[in-house]
Amino acid sequence: MTEVLNSVAKTYGLPVIVSTHPRTKKRLDSSNSKFDPQIRFLKPLGFQDYVKLENGTEGEVDDIDWRSTRIRTNANSSVIVPNSKVAQSAITNYCLPEKRVTTTLNIFLTLDSDTDLAEKILIDEARRGSEDIVGLLANPSPQVRFGTPAPEAALQLQLIFQVREFQDQGFVLHELRKRIYRQFKKSGISLYQRNFA
Repeated sequence: MTEVLNSVAKTYGLPVIVSTHPRTKKRLDSSNSKFDPQIRFLKPLGFQDYVKLENGTEGEVDDIDWRSTRIRTNANSSVIVPNSKVAQSAITNYCLPEKRVTTTLNIFLTLDSDTDLAEKILIDEARRGSEDIVGLLANPSPQVRFGTPAPEAALQLQLIFQVREFQDQGFVLHELRKRIYRQFKKSGISLYQRNFA
């Protein structure tokens, strides 16, 4: 195997990507084989990895066999993709290099809003939420940043936090939006009409 891969890399002068099961990679590492620097070993798609294919197909890898890969969508439908198409597609694997994902909640405020108070509320709600919102992580600590220029007469704040895995984003965002809205209302902070992107 080593000779063949090295030969391909040398002959074509291009990177050689090899989908490698972790056990195989471990064996290769322990064999002290010398591979051309252009050879890259990558972990294949794993079961239950959340992926998005170049064509827009998105969901959890449900099954992989010699002919096809089955992806279960969020609508609980199965999309069966021939492995030849999977091999040709750019794939975003939301589980690599790790499952946790950084998520951003954009908040638009009116220009007269107290941004210091708004920032405090956002941080406090995210910290409190990490105690009881399934999937919301306490570490690293949530952060707030001024966003890019907002539409018309609005200020944009971005609440940046991490969730346990890609699929947790929807529920976590839903719960945080409700809590933030309640606290802003109590504190007299005015939201810009077009809100919660």
